Amino acid sequence: MSYSFQTMNVPGDTFTELLGINNAGFIVGFHGQATNLAFFIPPGGTFTPVTAPNATQTDAVGINNNNQVVGFFTDNVSPATGVAGTTHGFMTGLVAGFGIIDEPGTKFNQLLGVNDSGEFAGYSSLDPAGQTMQLAYTRASNGTYTQLDNANHTAVLPANVNSQATGVDNAGDVVGFYMPTATTSNGFLLSGGKLTTLMFPGSTFTQALGINNHGQVVGFYNDTGGVTHGFVYSNGFYTNVDAPGATATTINGINDNDQVAGFDTTGTTTNGITAALPFAAITDNTNHVGWQQALDVYTGPLSYLQFQFIDINPENLNMATTQDNVFLHSGPGNDALQVHGGQNVLDGGSGSNFLVGGTGTDTFFVDDRGATADIWSTVANFHSGDSATIFGITPQDFTGQWFDGQGAASFTGLTAHITKGGHTASLTLAGFSTADLSNRRLSVTFGTDAASNSPFMFIHAT
Repeated sequence: MSYSFQTMNVPGDTFTELLGINNAGFIVGFHGQATNLAFFIPPGGTFTPVTAPNATQTDAVGINNNNQVVGFFTDNVSPATGVAGTTHGFMTGLVAGFGIIDEPGTKFNQLLGVNDSGEFAGYSSLDPAGQTMQLAYTRASNGTYTQLDNANHTAVLPANVNSQATGVDNAGDVVGFYMPTATTSNGFLLSGGKLTTLMFPGSTFTQALGINNHGQVVGFYNDTGGVTHGFVYSNGFYTNVDAPGATATTINGINDNDQVAGFDTTGTTTNGITAALPFAAITDNTNHVGWQQALDVYTGPLSYLQFQFIDINPENLNMATTQDNVFLHSGPGNDALQVHGGQNVLDGGSGSNFLVGGTGTDTFFVDDRGATADIWSTVANFHSGDSATIFGITPQDFTGQWFDGQGAASFTGLTAHITKGGHTASLTLAGFSTADLSNRRLSVTFGTDAASNSPFMFIHAT
């Protein structure tokens, strides 16, 4: 899938990786292939070094919404013993403070993610070089470690040769990866004590590298040809993310505004990249929360649709997008769906819905199958070329009686009331009247859906 990418490279360097991004747009990463030098970038600002004391190299990997940065650094070789430097995890602010954070009794540590409560995700090893025996962990703000893996692999993760925890959201959900063999890798999501394996379809090497507070996961996977692609995982769907012209793409971080940070490879150059994913604005009126939801790639049979967002939970949801050619599908709650342009499909499910079309040709669905209560849906901005389908309605259910001027304030119009099984399904076409049935602005037919064998009433605007 192609998005609008921005390249951000340290001036004069051919190797830059962007690894974390917070809601304010602060970005962290590192540059320099031979010697890693960490940095942060304020919104609209320039590359600013993040330095660790007595370090030969420093990598900044994650940043939370309090501008706390985590990563790792390698200290200098001891002049007294000549022993190679040790790699430590660290946490620092953008302007002050630096703390070394190592799991007790270990010889190698990396911190790779941090949430707004100061909970870290990372891994440790007893190997001073950190190449073997990598064991994923999280660290609470009070300093308590939770082992996701141990030497016997009896903690949370299955048997593997290496494992890393790479990100943690404010709910405590953790992402990362474990490697069953030296040449295979499985991403994982640990949420509410449930472990979900993340594997991009067709891949045997997938790593989850970041998570935002809406449960959207980013990372990379290798295809069967060994080519590296970025991905976003959301609501059970995987979306491929490739930078244009690149031979490899990795997405390492995502914020709550669906902005991602990562890097790509073009020839011998590694470029830092950011992109804004297409999104829908979601408001959950049941739980009184709102967020921007990255859209998934459409997976159905309609060639004109590009993106989708499906949430069939019972909450009352508002969904609105400015992206064109989108499939929005809500569940049995009382929902509001709004689209923008192109060709779209709005499926409000079985509740009472307010469906607003865009400037293009739109298809609206209302579901009266198995209704347990009266429902009333309104379709606004219904115009020539649009169609609306009410599932569960036969010619015998509808008496053909229409009413003018009914519906919600400011959105009244032509309304049908259809009583079936003791419940009434009502549909208002805002701005229309009974005259539009006789002047052929609207046509009404009935049919049966071949796939589900469900009857339906079909309304088309000419």
